[in-house]
Amino acid sequence: MTRPHGLASRAVAAILLLALCACQARQADEAPPARAAACGACHPRHGEMMAPLFPLLAGQNAPYLTAQLRAFRDGSRRNPVMNAMARNLDDDEIDALSRYYASLGDGAGVGRGSR
Repeated sequence: MTRPHGLASRAVAAILLLALCACQARQADEAPPARAAACGACHPRHGEMMAPLFPLLAGQNAPYLTAQLRAFRDGSRRNPVMNAMARNLDDDEIDALSRYYASLGDGAGVGRGSR
């Protein structure tokens, strides 16, 4: 009789652990990196295009965003504003920004006007 109770306790513990992990992962996805506030001046979070000059970042592919930010940082991609913005970003900040913006959408609105 002790055995079924032990199995049920383990099942409940496993479910609680999974729920806790899922909750923490969702909180991490929702919290923008500290540097995202500066990005939001031209690249709004919810996909509204401010001007054709400023591409949408929400839902964009994270490896693509990482490559572009690194190119702006090292000067191999030229844009005076973005070169200045990316110049002081370290690799961890670039990776965090890329993951954050990739998590904001499915990419359906990238390159188009307001959704």
